[in-house]
Amino acid sequence: MSYNEVEQLRKAGNLTEAYEMAIEDLKAASMTDPEEPIAEQKLDDQEGESPESPLVLSKRAMAWVLYDFMKASTATEYFDEFVDYLQEFVELDLDAEEKMVVNQLLWEIGKAAFEYTKEPGFDLESMEKLADITMQLQFSKQSKAYSFLFKAFHKALKESPKYIAFASWWDLRSFIRDDYKFTKQNDGKRIMAMVEQGYNRYAKHLVAQLANDPDEDTRADLLAKISALMPIVETTIEHNKFYRKLPYYHIKLLLATGEFGKSFKILRSRARENNEEFWIWELLAQAYNEDKEKQAACLGTALLCRAKPEKKFDIRLQLAELLVEQEYYDQAKTEVAQILQCCLENKWNIPDAVTNWGEESWYNASRVLPDNNTLYEECRMISDEIIFGEIAQRKVVVENVNTEKKILNFIGLEYDQGYCKYDKTLDRVQQGDILLVRLKDAGAQGRFTLLSAKKLNEKYLEGILKHFAGEIIKPENKAFGFVDGMYITPDVCAKYKLLDGDYVTGKAMIAYNKKKEEWGWKVISIDS
Repeated sequence: MSYNEVEQLRKAGNLTEAYEMAIEDLKAASMTDPEEPIAEQKLDDQEGESPESPLVLSKRAMAWVLYDFMKASTATEYFDEFVDYLQEFVELDLDAEEKMVVNQLLWEIGKAAFEYTKEPGFDLESMEKLADITMQLQFSKQSKAYSFLFKAFHKALKESPKYIAFASWWDLRSFIRDDYKFTKQNDGKRIMAMVEQGYNRYAKHLVAQLANDPDEDTRADLLAKISALMPIVETTIEHNKFYRKLPYYHIKLLLATGEFGKSFKILRSRARENNEEFWIWELLAQAYNEDKEKQAACLGTALLCRAKPEKKFDIRLQLAELLVEQEYYDQAKTEVAQILQCCLENKWNIPDAVTNWGEESWYNASRVLPDNNTLYEECRMISDEIIFGEIAQRKVVVENVNTEKKILNFIGLEYDQGYCKYDKTLDRVQQGDILLVRLKDAGAQGRFTLLSAKKLNEKYLEGILKHFAGEIIKPENKAFGFVDGMYITPDVCAKYKLLDGDYVTGKAMIAYNKKKEEWGWKVISIDS
C-alpha cells in the first residue's frame, strides 16, 4: 500500500495523481480483511494503540485528498464539483474516530454555501442537496467551525422547509457564547444575535408547516419538536432581555399548539409594560380566536402603534375582514383604501380578498371615511379593558402639561396629586382636561405609570374644576389679579389681556398654596 506516497503527492499539489493512487489503494484494501492490520505495524505497548487496517488508512488518505479538492472548489463556478466530492467523501463511510478531517470540512462546506448564495436567485434545490449530504456526516459540536456551518445554511435554507431538518440535525443547543451576542454594522445598525435568528427561523418554519394541516405522523413530529424547543426559547428569553423578536415567536409557538391561556397571560403582561409594540396586539387577536369583537379591538389597537405601514399590512387586512363580517362597511372600505395605497407604494399584488370585495354590492354602496380614528379609539377602550380590566379607573384633572417631555401633572377627587408620562393616545392634552385613567404607583413619591387614559367631554368636576363669573380686581402696577376671591396668575392676565374692572366668565381649578399651606382656587381660562 502506498499511503505515504498519496500523502506526499497531495502535499505537493499533485491531487489528480494522489486521487488515482488513493483509488487503487482503496480497491486493494477492500479485497483484504478490513480488520487485518498492516503486517509491519506492531502493537505499541507504551501507547496502548492497536495497529490500523489497510482499509482504515486508505480511507483516511482518500479523505484528505477529497478535502483538498473541496478546499479548492468553494467558488460558485465549481459548486457542482464540490457537491460531487462531498458525496464521495460521505460514501467513504469513515470511522467515527476520524474527526480531524471531518471537522476540517465544516469551514469548506460553509464557505461553499456562502459563496453560492451571494447572488439572489440561486438554485435552492442545489443547496438542499448540499444540506442533505452534509447531514450524513458527524461533526464535533459547539465550535466556531460548527457555528459557521449553521450560519451558512441559515442563510441558504431561509425559505426552504428543509430548514427544520437541518436545524434539528445541527441541534440548536450547540451554539457557542459568541452566538448569543448581537453585532453592529459600520453604520451603527444592530444585527440580531445568531441564536435569536436561528430560534426565530426554526419557530417560523415549524408554525408554518403545522398550519398546513399535515398528516397525523408529521403533526406529531412537529409538535414534538416544538415541545423540545419551548424550554430552550423560554430560558433564552429569560437570560437575554434585549432579544426583541424571540418573544414574538415564543407566543406564535404557544398559539400554534393551542396554548391560548398561557399566551394571553404573557401578552397581557407585556402589554402592561409596553402597549406600543404592535405585534403584542396582533397576537392577542389570535388568542381571542372565538371572540370577533375583541379580535377587532386588538387589531385596531395594533394600528395605533408606531410602525411602518408595510409592517402593519397584514393586521389591516385582518381588521378589514372582520369589519366586513360585522357589516361596518364604511370603516372596512376605509381600511381597504389604506391597503391599496400600501400595495401601490410597495408594488405589491393586491390581495385576493380585496379584489373580491371590489365586486360586491356593499363596496360600491359604502364610502371612504377621512380616517378610522374613531374606530381605533373605540378599539383602544376595549383593549384597555382586556389588559387592565381589574384595575379601577378614576377621574383626574390635568394641572400642568410639559409637551416636550410628555409629562402631565394631575389632581384627583381626593385632592391627591401626582405626575406621569403620557403617550399619543392623549394628543393635545391641556390644563383643565378631565381624564378617566388607570394609574400604577411607580415607586417614587408622586410618580405614576399611566396604564390607560381617555379624555372625557366633561367641562367641570365638583370640588376640583368649576365655572365662575365676576369682576376683575387687578392691583395697580401688578401683573396678577383676582376675581370672585380667586387668584389669576400673571400668565393668564397677559394671555387674555385682563384689565381691572373687566367682567369675565371662565374656568377655575383647585390649587395648593405651598407658602400658605392651604388649598385655594386659581383661574386657568377665560371664556371668549
